[in-house]
Amino acid sequence: MVGATSQHLKSLRRMQDDGGWIHTLMAEAKNERMHLMAKIEGGRIENVAAPQIAVDYWKLEPDARLKDVVIAVRADEAGHRDVNHRFANELSQE
Repeated sequence: MVGATSQHLKSLRRMQDDGGWIHTLMAEAKNERMHLMAKIEGGRIENVAAPQIAVDYWKLEPDARLKDVVIAVRADEAGHRDVNHRFANELSQE
């Protein structure tokens, strides 16, 4: 995720196409999040209570668990991805 963000900012700063790196790095980040979900759901990582800061920030239910936090983060990042890609597409057409 950090690599994709860095590549995205570099691409915007230079106003150059990134050659597919952002998409590839985002796919890798998604893959890792899915492995984290597979581990939580498989019981290899305890589905602990969500930290209060996460409950407050993403407006989760008071009894939210780690799995709920991962789902909220994934949805939040997908929204950022869509906005950033839309802006990058508009900039590349100018």
